[in-house]
Amino acid sequence: MTDADKPANPIASGSELQLKGPHWTFILKLYGSREVQQACLLLQDSFGIDISFLLTLVWYATHGVGFDHGDIEALDHAIASWRSDVVHPLRTMRREIKLAASQDGVIGDYRNKIKSIEIEAEQIEIAMLMKTVEWRKLTGVSDKTIEPAPIARTVETVLAFYVARAELPAVQLQMPAMRAAINALVDTAARANSELR
Repeated sequence: MTDADKPANPIASGSELQLKGPHWTFILKLYGSREVQQACLLLQDSFGIDISFLLTLVWYATHGVGFDHGDIEALDHAIASWRSDVVHPLRTMRREIKLAASQDGVIGDYRNKIKSIEIEAEQIEIAMLMKTVEWRKLTGVSDKTIEPAPIARTVETVLAFYVARAELPAVQLQMPAMRAAINALVDTAARANSELR
């Protein structure tokens, strides 16, 4: 494949990433629910789910945009290096100094700075993901509009992708704690969407 045959990089298209907007308002509102925070952390720790990725696709689902397994794989690939090279190291640092931060104010302040930078790195990841989704729609690679309310379908598809990638049995998603987490996420997303309209 020559360079001319390769698909264009949507991130390098010249326009700046949009860190804030309706998507960010929705994600903050959704993740602001303690129930959703607990659900997301359970899914992240159990299956390695990228919560920023999941919540961004849920935002698209509230706008009628659906994703199949191939879309999710391509979108995940588009932000994988940012996640592994930037977001994960920040998260690891923040988690590793949690105990020391609880015992020393200076370390606590430092941990808060790391947390703030981690959140900004997640915002950048979300903006990169959104730019990739829009680019795929513009180029006809992905243009699926599905009705009605595809939130549950989107959550299930994203989770199935991560479970398969982790080589875990899909039946784990049917465990009561996982079903409760999924239902909490789907129900709260639907409520947040109707409140923000």
